[in-house]
Amino acid sequence: MDERLTRSSTSSPLFGTCCLQGKVRLNLLLTPHSPIRALYDGDDDRSKSFRKHARGYNATNAFTSLGATLDPRVLTGSGPTSFTIHGELRHRVGSLMPQQGKDAKYAQLYIFYPTSALEVRNRNNEHLRKDVLEIIQDTLLQVNPFVDKFRQAYAILEQLVVAGQTLPAHLHYSSSKDRRTYNLPTMDEFAVVIPGDGSKASGMRDIVLHLKGDNQLKQINECHSAYLPLHYVLLFPHGELGWEPEMKQWDARNNQLAAVRLTQMDFYSYRLFERHTEYSTILRGGKLFQEFLVDAWAATEQNRLTYYKLNQARLRSSLYQDLTDIGPDCLNPDQIGQRFILPSSFTCSPRHMFEIFQDSMAITRYNHHPDIFLTMTANPKWPKITSALLPHQTAVDRPDLVSRVFELKRKALMKEVEQNKVFGGDKIRTCTQVDQLVCAEFPNPEDDPELFETVNSCMVHGPCGARNPHAACMEKGKCTKRYPRDFVETTTMDENGYPIYRRRDDGKVYIVRGHEVDNIDAVPYNPHLSKMFNCHINVEVCAGMRCVKYIHKYIYKGYDRTTMVLGSANEIKKYLDGRYIGPPEAAWHIFGHHMHEEVPTVTRLALHLPGMHRVNFNPRESLEDIIARAAVEKSTLTGFFAWYAANPNSTPYTYQEFPQYFVWNKTNNVWTPRKFGFAIGRMYFVSPNCGEKFYLRLLLTIVKGPKSYKDLRTVDNVVYDTFKSACVARGLLEDDDEWIQCLEEAAIMQTGYQLMRLFCVILTQCSPLQPLELGKQFFINKCDDLPHKIRTLFGILNPTEAQIEDYGLYLLNQMLEETGKSLLDFPPMPQPIKNWSTVVGNRLILEHRQLQIQAQQANTETNIGRLNIDQRNAYDAIIYSIFGNKGTTFFLNGGAGTGKAF
Repeated sequence: MDERLTRSSTSSPLFGTCCLQGKVRLNLLLTPHSPIRALYDGDDDRSKSFRKHARGYNATNAFTSLGATLDPRVLTGSGPTSFTIHGELRHRVGSLMPQQGKDAKYAQLYIFYPTSALEVRNRNNEHLRKDVLEIIQDTLLQVNPFVDKFRQAYAILEQLVVAGQTLPAHLHYSSSKDRRTYNLPTMDEFAVVIPGDGSKASGMRDIVLHLKGDNQLKQINECHSAYLPLHYVLLFPHGELGWEPEMKQWDARNNQLAAVRLTQMDFYSYRLFERHTEYSTILRGGKLFQEFLVDAWAATEQNRLTYYKLNQARLRSSLYQDLTDIGPDCLNPDQIGQRFILPSSFTCSPRHMFEIFQDSMAITRYNHHPDIFLTMTANPKWPKITSALLPHQTAVDRPDLVSRVFELKRKALMKEVEQNKVFGGDKIRTCTQVDQLVCAEFPNPEDDPELFETVNSCMVHGPCGARNPHAACMEKGKCTKRYPRDFVETTTMDENGYPIYRRRDDGKVYIVRGHEVDNIDAVPYNPHLSKMFNCHINVEVCAGMRCVKYIHKYIYKGYDRTTMVLGSANEIKKYLDGRYIGPPEAAWHIFGHHMHEEVPTVTRLALHLPGMHRVNFNPRESLEDIIARAAVEKSTLTGFFAWYAANPNSTPYTYQEFPQYFVWNKTNNVWTPRKFGFAIGRMYFVSPNCGEKFYLRLLLTIVKGPKSYKDLRTVDNVVYDTFKSACVARGLLEDDDEWIQCLEEAAIMQTGYQLMRLFCVILTQCSPLQPLELGKQFFINKCDDLPHKIRTLFGILNPTEAQIEDYGLYLLNQMLEETGKSLLDFPPMPQPIKNWSTVVGNRLILEHRQLQIQAQQANTETNIGRLNIDQRNAYDAIIYSIFGNKGTTFFLNGGAGTGKAF
C-alpha cells in the first residue's frame, strides 16, 4: 500500500510501477517442471549448489554467451559480491559446430548427443555438480523450444554443405499474430530461413547462425524477443519470449490492446513484481537474478543510445541568423546545424550531470550556502525487506526489494526534512545549532537502547588504523577518511566552514565488529533520523561557502572515465565505455525512480544576441518553412522582452528574478503570471571572451523590466551601439567592476582550477585595469584546492599561505605560457619565488633517483616469476627495447583490473 500512487486512496489504491495502473498486461511465466523447481526451493546439497552457482549452471546451459567486463573493484572487495559491469554488455552466438580440436560450448552442445554434451559441461565446470547439470540438461531438452530450432538450423545447414553451399541460416521472427489479441510474441512466429544468397542484412529480427566459423561471434540485438530466453535458460526454461518493439500497452477500459507502445522499462518492471498466481523463476535466481537485472537495464539503455546514434541527422539545431544566411551559399538544411551527440535530456549523460550541477549552484546562490550534507544507505535488515524475502534468500539476492524499500524510505526522509523541518528553518551559523542537530558520540545505551543499537551497528567507521590495518579505507597506513578522529570537548568551526564535532573522552568503550571503539570512531548523525530510519544516515553541517562546490561536484561528477581519447570524439561511445551498472542501480532505473530532485524548481534562461536564438528543425523541411517558423519563435529571453513590451506598467524584475513570479509556457512560448509555487532563474554562464554576449548578460543582471535589446542599450535616454558601451555608461566597467562581478559569480559555481583558468582568460583577453588587486581579491577562491595538491604532490603536510600563493602563481604562469604570455607581461603581477618544477620535476625521474637498487633487484626477480603470460610478453618486449637501445614506443591498452599495473 505504501507504493500506491499519491492521487489514489487506500480504499481504491492505484499502482504505477508494477503495471502502469493495468496498462501492462503480459502472460504469466510458466511454472518450471518439478526437477527445476526442486532445485530452486529445496534444502538438499544439490539445491544449495544450484543456488550458490546459479550463474555458472545457467551459462553452461545457455544458447548464447554474455560479453561484459566485470567491475574489478567489486570482485576484489570485501563483503558479498554483486554482478557489476563496466562498459557495454552484449549477447553473442557462435557457429553451430566447434572449431577443430576445441570443445563444444553454448548452442553447439545442443547439437551433440546428451551424454557427450553432459561430459563436456562437467569437464569444463568442475565446481558444478554433475547430477545438477544432468537435471537441467534433461529438463531443457524436454521443454525448451529453442533446442528444436537450433537442431533444425543445423540440419538445414548440413544439407547445404552436402550440396556445396555455405550459406548462413537465420532464426527469423515474423510478427504474424493478431496484435489485437496477443501481446507477447510466440514461438510459432519463429522460423529457420535461408534468405536468398545470404548477403542480405538481417536486421534486429534475425539471429544469424553459421555451421562453421573462425571463432567470430555474432551479436544479438537487444530488441530481439529471443534476447533473454536464449541466455537465461534457467529463468525462462520454457523459452518464454521477451520484449520486442511492437508490443503495446493494454486498454483496460475496452479490454484490448492500445495503440501506445509498451516500453522496455515497463516490460521489465512488470516482470520484477511478485504475483501470487505466478511462480517467478526470475525473483528466485539469486546471483543470476542480479545478472538479469543489470542485463535488462543495460539493454534498455543501449537501445535508447542506439536511437540517438541512428537519429543524429533528424534533429539539428542552428542559430536563426545562420539560417537566414543560407540562401546565397545554396546550402540545404541537412548540410548545416549542430548535432546533438548525447543531449542533456539523456539521464546521467555528462551534459545532464553538468546541467543539474549548475541548477544546484543556482539554488545555492539564491539561498546562500547549504546547511546540511546528508547521505543515506539502505539497511538490508529493514523489516519491509526481510519480510518479503522468499525462502533461502538474503537481501543481496533481491536488489529489486532493496530498491523499492529504499525509495519509500527516501520519500519519508524528505518529508521529515521538507515538511516536518527536522533541521529547523534557520541557517546554521553557530556551534550551538550544530550540537542541536548533529551528534558524533555514542548515546547512552540505558537511556535510549534503540538509538544505541542503530549507532552501534550503522554509524561506526571501520574500525581501522592500528586496530585493523587491512580495512578497506586504509591506504599507505592511513585512513582515507581521517579516522579515528581526535577527542574534542566542544564543537568548533574550521576556516573552511567544516565543523569539528564534539567527541568527549568519557572513558566508555564498545565492541564493534570484534574491535574496541569509542566516540572518536562515530560517524556524525542526527539522533531523530537515525532512530526513525534505523540505517546509516551521515549528517554533516556545511556552514561555509568554500566547501559547497566540492560537495556538489561529488554528487554530480558522473561516471569515472579514462582521459586518453584517440580518434574523433563520440559522446555516445564514451558514455557507454565509461558507465558502471550494478544490480541495485539497475533496479532503481527500471522502476523509474528519480536519480535527481531539486526544490525549488530551477528555470533555465536562454541567453543570446539578437537573431541568434537556437532553432530546432528537421532537415527534410524546406528552407523557407524553417526560416518563417524561426522568425516568430520566442525564447525565454525574447518572451521576457515581449511581456514588458505588452505590460509596461507591471512590476519590473531582472531576467533572473522573473521566474519567481512568472512561468514559462513551453507549448505557447510565452510567460504567464505564476499562480502557485516558486522557481529560481538561472542564466547560462558566459565567459568574458564571448564579447557582446558577456556584456548582454551583465546588463540583464541589473536592468529591470527591459522591453527589448534596444531598451537594454539605452542609458539616460541615450541609445548606445553596443552592450559594452551601455555597460560603460552605467559605470559597470569602471575599476574592473565587470571582472569582479564575473569572478564573484564564478567563485560560487566553479572550482579553484576553473577559476584560475577564468582569471587567465581575463588577463590575456580582457585587459583588466588592476590585475594585481583583482588577483589578490580572489586569491582564496583561486587557490582553494591547492593545499591538498601541495600535500599530495610535495609532501608538505601544513603548507603556509605564502607557499600556497607562490604555487598558485606558478600554476597561473604555466597557464599563461600556454597562450604565449607570462606574468612578466602583466605588471605589477609578482613572479613565483620557488621553481616548483624543480621540486619534483619529472615524477618518474624523481622516483627513480629514490630507488634502493639492491633491495629492488631482489624484489624484481621475485615479481618476474609472478607475471602472467601477457604481462611477461610485455615485460620482455620493453626490456629488449631498453637494453637494445631500440627507442620503441609502447602503448599498453586494457580495461581496469586487467593487469596493466603490477
